[in-house]
Formats: sequence, C-alpha cells, structure tokens
Amino acid sequence: MKPVDFSLYLITDRTQTAGRPLLDVVRAALAGGVRAVQLRDKDLPDGEYVELARALRVLTREFGALLFINSRVDVALAVGADGVHLGAASAPVAEVRRRCGRAMLIGYSSHGLAQARQAVRDGADFITFGPVFATPSKAAYGAPLGREALQRAVEALPVPVFALGGVKPENLPALWEAGCSRIALISAVSAAPDPCRATQELLVNLGNPLPTAIHHELRINSYGHYLRRRFGCRISKVNVDAGFTCPNRDGSKGTGGCIYCNNVSFSPKDTQPVIPLEEQLAAGMAYHRHRLGSGKFIVYFQKYTNTYASVELLADLYRRALAHPDVIGISVGTRPDSLTDGALGLLTEIARDHYVCLELGLQSRDDAILARINRGHTVGDFIATVKRAAGRNFDICAHLIHGFPGERREEFLKSADLIASLPIDSVKLHQLHAVEGTELAAMYRRGEFVPLTLEKYVAAAADFLERLPARVTVQRLYGSAPLAICVAPRWGLKNNQMWFAVVNELRRRGTWQGFLAGRGAGER
Repeated sequence: MKPVDFSLYLITDRTQTAGRPLLDVVRAALAGGVRAVQLRDKDLPDGEYVELARALRVLTREFGALLFINSRVDVALAVGADGVHLGAASAPVAEVRRRCGRAMLIGYSSHGLAQARQAVRDGADFITFGPVFATPSKAAYGAPLGREALQRAVEALPVPVFALGGVKPENLPALWEAGCSRIALISAVSAAPDPCRATQELLVNLGNPLPTAIHHELRINSYGHYLRRRFGCRISKVNVDAGFTCPNRDGSKGTGGCIYCNNVSFSPKDTQPVIPLEEQLAAGMAYHRHRLGSGKFIVYFQKYTNTYASVELLADLYRRALAHPDVIGISVGTRPDSLTDGALGLLTEIARDHYVCLELGLQSRDDAILARINRGHTVGDFIATVKRAAGRNFDICAHLIHGFPGERREEFLKSADLIASLPIDSVKLHQLHAVEGTELAAMYRRGEFVPLTLEKYVAAAADFLERLPARVTVQRLYGSAPLAICVAPRWGLKNNQMWFAVVNELRRRGTWQGFLAGRGAGER
C-alpha cells in the first residue's frame, strides 16, 4: 500500500472550474504539483461517472499521482484507483477494509474528533477534518469547527489529518498554529485563474508535510522513528561505561543501591570501565553498523549515575565521546537528585551544537514505593529536576518500572498523567525483574516478590500507552537481562518481540498511543 505522503488533496467539482473543462483544470493542478486527487462529482449518472473516473486514472498515472474515488468502492476497484474516500453516508470503513484488504488506501471525511477516532480504529489511513472555516460547500455540516478543534484532531490521531472547508492561502497561518500542514480543498485551486500557479503557491506556503508522530502500523511514537525523521538516517545508541558510581551506593544517600539494581544486567561485554572510552565506542559502533546499517550514533552514558562527578571530569568524558565524526550527540542517564547546576550548564552548552538527551530515573510516582525499593529520592525531586532542565534545547527522558511489590495497576497508570503534565520528551518503560546479586532476588526466593505475568505486563503497557500523549516518544518497553543471572520473570523475549506483543495488543483493541490522553480512563 502506498504511503499518505502528499500534503495537498484536490477534490473535484466541475461546477467550480470557472467554466473550464474539469480534466483541463486537474491537469494544470497536477502540473503544479498536486499528487492526490479525489473524484467527487457524485451527481453524475453512473456511465458518465465511470468514464470520468477512467479519464482521471489515466491523467493521474501520467503525473505519478494518486486517485481516490468518493464513496464508490465499486468504481474505485473497476478503474484501478489507489483509494476510496468515505464518509458518514457511505459504506462503513471497517466493511470496506475487509473487502479491499490493505491494497487500497481509505480516506474518511470527519466532522468531529469522536467520529474520526472511530474511523481510524476501523482502518482509515487518513482523515479530512472540517469544515475548519466557513464555506458554502460545507454549509450543510453546520458551523465551522475552527482551529482549536483541528489542533485537537492533529494531536490525537495517529494518521495524517487534512484541514477541509474554506481553506485558502490567507488562512494557512491558522492551520500552522494548529500544527496542521496538510490541506484538502476545491475552489482555491479549481476556481483560480491559473490552477497550476495556485497549486505551486499553496505547496510553497505549506512546506513539506509534517510527519505524523504516531507510526500508523506500530501505533506508537517510537524514538527510533523520531531520530530518523530528525536526522535523516538510522541512528543507534552505543552504550559506554565511564566508571561512575551512585550516591545510593557510596553512602552519600545510602548503601546497597536500589533493591533491583545489578548493572551487569545491562552492560554489554565490550562496555567495561577498564576499557578506554574510545575502544568501547568503536566496538559498539561496529556492532550497530553491521547489525542495523546505522549511519550515525548517540553515545549513551548508561551505568549508574552519569552526572555524579566533577564538571571537569564530565566535560572530558562527554567531549571525548563527541569527538568522533559519526557521533551526533550524547544520552546521559542519571538520578533526579544528582544533577548539579554545573552539570546542567555543561549539558546546556553541549546542546548548542549536538543532540543531548537527559535520562532521569523516576521508576515510580509513589513515594512509598520509592522508599521501599531504597531509591533515595522522591517524586518531588524528580518534578523539580525536570522543571530545572526544561527549555534548554535537549530532550528529557523519564524511566519507569512496573510491577513493584505493593504497586496497584491503577496507580502505575497515573504515571502517564504525570508525564503528560511535565515537559518530558520520551519515556523508557520496563517490567520489574529480579537478577542475581540483588535484594529483589532474595525477596523473590522468600516469596515476597511475585513478578507480573507476561499477559498482565503487556496489557498494562498498552493501558499506559493509551494514556501517554502522542508527543512523547517511546524509547523502551522491555527490560532484558542475561539468562545466566535472570531470576524472575524468565520470559526469554527479545526487545522486538515485546514491542510487537504490545503493538498487537493495541491493534487488537483498535487503539494507539495517546488514544485516551486528556480523557477519563473509562472514556473510549
């Protein structure tokens, strides 16, 4: 199936061509850059309608453009159209999707967000939303919905949204303010004195279409796709161990660390502090180049607390990592109680020229749980640090774990509300697992820790994602540990297997990341 990679969607109406033949107007628009045309003209007799559809099919193929047929699935199939455009009065989206499979694109005309959500759940690939502005052709649908309603639709839906109704060059700025860079229209092109030039000017003013944050197939705003959109190539994170410790281990805050912490569980064999940083980096880059074909890299300072040192030492380590020409930035894992003003200033300075992601371990939004797991900081510490770090031109990532002893699922899901309320750009989520050498492993053997089942974790992760705003990228959904030291749960899954377990759960529900964001948990 072809992607929805066009930004201007031309809808035909032979009564709005200033007396010119419709095919001539469409040809001029295609010459100007239109790459998707919808045959509407529903009042034509069947024979004339099919004849016009065939002529448009020939014309759109000549220009490499897509052809959509309004409502008439039979005509779309007969002429080999790329898609069909449906609405409330046409066949249901789900029925058309079952009939056509994935071979045909489906657009849907929506006059409200609830209607649009349902169409996407049923299989629509994109939405025309309106009328946004007043227009005679949409007067029957009531008062204009306006910019704010359009913005809510753009933010809430995981598919491209096209502004429809009264769209003209002079109101494009209002669409930009709503975060919308895709338009569907009739008269602004068809009735223009020069449809070719009108199309060119609209496309110039639109710029390139904004990528939809939520991947339509994955149902998630994945961090990997975000990096590829931002930097134009595959980016991999390369773990390094710079030899840091933790204030919850050296006595500054506590001893023993968190009850689940054994950093061997996430330390590749080539990332050990005795190995020079440059050698760790070279080994990691070679691995990702061979395995994934990655072109650029982010150096991930992962183990323990990677801002827990003097600013001078941090500057030396970070800048050594950034010295490699294929490194675009750094990602720094730390605690919310271990980010000094000096370290924050250093990261701010680096972010002027490089990508920076600050990863803050929250783990739970419940202070009682944080105390029980010997975390050594509070939720308030996390919130205060996020606010200190915001607005500095780098990403902020929050780490969360689900499955702590005594944690209720409802309380865990409120973590999504906390993330939504803060200037947080991405999240890492994984299940609580016990590994050898930790207090949690001892608790498991004493029967004091009962791990989540795979089914319960997948369901909770999907619940969490439904509440997580679409603007937040998802870096991780699963924590793995070497089987040699993994005590429980022993699911034996690879990261991509867990991703697709969660994705398939979202598909089964017909939902996506952000589906319930800003709504009550029971509202679907």
